[in-house]
Amino acid sequence: MADEEEVQTDEPETGAKKGKGPLVIVGVIFALIAAGAGAAFLAVPSEEPVRRFSGPYHYSLFEEKFNTNLRDNDQRRYLQTLLDCMYIAYDETYLPARAQDPLYDPIMRDVVGRIISTKTLVETYQGAAREAFLEELRAGLNPVLFPVHIGETVLPMDRDLVSGLRPGVSFTKATFRGGLHSHILVVDAVEQTLQIDDGDVISFKGTEEDLKLSTASGDILFVDVTEIEPKFQGEVKVGVHGRIRQLFARELIAQ
Repeated sequence: MADEEEVQTDEPETGAKKGKGPLVIVGVIFALIAAGAGAAFLAVPSEEPVRRFSGPYHYSLFEEKFNTNLRDNDQRRYLQTLLDCMYIAYDETYLPARAQDPLYDPIMRDVVGRIISTKTLVETYQGAAREAFLEELRAGLNPVLFPVHIGETVLPMDRDLVSGLRPGVSFTKATFRGGLHSHILVVDAVEQTLQIDDGDVISFKGTEEDLKLSTASGDILFVDVTEIEPKFQGEVKVGVHGRIRQLFARELIAQ
């Protein structure tokens, strides 16, 4: 009898377990599905935020007055100036660091001197002429202070280690001023073609130090392809780290 009672006692417990089993399994399945869905949601990569220029920031181009002859009196009159600029950039430290490039100072002085030497006093000194003069300087200095980089290079003329490309010899004549994180070069070293954004596809031989590329809007860029990686096919970032918004003449003295 004792055995029978134990059997009778066990049966309801066994029955209860059998009745709850499917519910427990279904609950576990739903929990796993929910956990999997949550994990899948978290695993979906979010789009990388578009980097934009910040600022504006201030920078002084010369520590001492810059002297250049004007066109007046057979270039015997000269102009002394101190130039400051207001700029925007991905990083405020870019322009101060740019000044450490050995090529920076001589190219900057050459550009400023070349522009001033074509002017007379009245074309630099007063009113609307002064504003036009400073705007011409700004346009000339933008490619020097903020040159185009190809890839994540430290100095603008460095070779991109991924593609092997670097800016061409005529980099200061480039009119392309797009931000580095918003534009690409489509590179096919096997087929020997380059394309900037949605511009024309340009063929090359591999010996060009100054290959000219154009965007769909007509802006131009020069690229040195002489050290291109021969099997590289892909995209490389291309563009500037910032740009000058306005140029100021802190001092402008003619003698």
